[in-house]
Amino acid sequence: MDHEPTRMMPAMIYLATKTEEANIKSEHLAKLFHCKIAHIIDQEVPVLEGLNFHLKILHPRRPLQRFCNLVAASPIGKSISTKLRKKAMILIKHSYYTDASLLYPPSQIALCSLILVNRKEKLCRESNLLSTCLSTCPPRGANELVTLKKHIEVIVGTLEKGERIHKAFASKESKGKLQKEANALSSKLRKALNPMNDPTSVEYKKQKEARKRKKAQQKAEKAKKRRAEEREKERLIFGGGDDEGGEFVIKSNLKNFKPRPPPPQPPGAN
Repeated sequence: MDHEPTRMMPAMIYLATKTEEANIKSEHLAKLFHCKIAHIIDQEVPVLEGLNFHLKILHPRRPLQRFCNLVAASPIGKSISTKLRKKAMILIKHSYYTDASLLYPPSQIALCSLILVNRKEKLCRESNLLSTCLSTCPPRGANELVTLKKHIEVIVGTLEKGERIHKAFASKESKGKLQKEANALSSKLRKALNPMNDPTSVEYKKQKEARKRKKAQQKAEKAKKRRAEEREKERLIFGGGDDEGGEFVIKSNLKNFKPRPPPPQPPGAN
């Protein structure tokens, strides 16, 4: 992993707000994500490079409007088109709880949201709705239509999953349970959000240098203490100045020196 996700996420939000001209102050994002402003600004260029500076986002809203215009101009009617559009927009918002926007094109999500709303509300025949929405597309063969319907069922299942997740978030019991899970995850991620645990952060490098300096200082103090103890032992053994750190002097003991008498000479040695 080239970049820390906890730093990329606020940078992406900050870049998105600037692109949509709905600016949020970087100080607010830094406070929300427990990071520094420099971390957000430094990740802005890597995000742009990863996107290849392509900031145009395709949303299902535009194809949905196109499909609804086709339905309104058809025998199905404008009133049914309006109902389909309102409820389909809600389903599209709920789809962001899932990975549908990463797996399927916006036009397919918009079409499947209309089909899912029609199945629930039973406003018109599904075959008529499908043929009306695909009226501007090239004609398809029987096999292609079968494949298309299977693909639609898969996307509809994903949209239903998003709706279930939304309902789970909306209920009070689920809110309490999800809050507990979120608190547990937050406590686990607290260490990851701490820049002192990130080897690439400036704070971590400064802390590492401070530890090295402290360790070297402690080592020097121990060596100094050991030398002082050795000098004290030498002073007690050989004698020397009473002042600490004074010049080392070996005391003379000639006054109390008594020479040893010579050994007795054997008779006739002279």
